[in-house]
Amino acid sequence: MTGIAHPRKTARAAAWHRAHGNAGTAESLEAELAGAGRCKRCGRPLTDPESIAAGIGPDCRSKETRL
Repeated sequence: MTGIAHPRKTARAAAWHRAHGNAGTAESLEAELAGAGRCKRCGRPLTDPESIAAGIGPDCRSKETRL
């Protein structure tokens, strides 16, 4: 079990902070998620070594490239 009680809420909070100009807080939350082996965008567990290294899962990575 990770130290993050609610990883999806943490991911949403990071997105909110990034959207509102609080990049430092967003990066801190994203780093916490990545350190726990979770996607920094949605908070889901990461299993693929490439995704773990990037800190983001394939579904979320494809959504970011479309933006």
